[in-house]
Amino acid sequence: MSTFDSRQMNWVALAQFVLAVLVTQMDGFRRLLGTTEIDARQFGWALLAAVALLLLWELGKLAARRSRGA
Repeated sequence: MSTFDSRQMNWVALAQFVLAVLVTQMDGFRRLLGTTEIDARQFGWALLAAVALLLLWELGKLAARRSRGA
């Protein structure tokens, strides 16, 4: 349960999201890392995977709390 309630893990997830946006949208990061510019549709598909992982994480937390309370 402590993994699910980790404030540090939440900050890491937020940092990963911010860095994903920066790497794909900011010219300096794209040149530094050798990535290419993507359009809104492509970014939406990439964001969909991140949102799906977030939902699975939250469902895991819910299941862990319910099993702990039972």
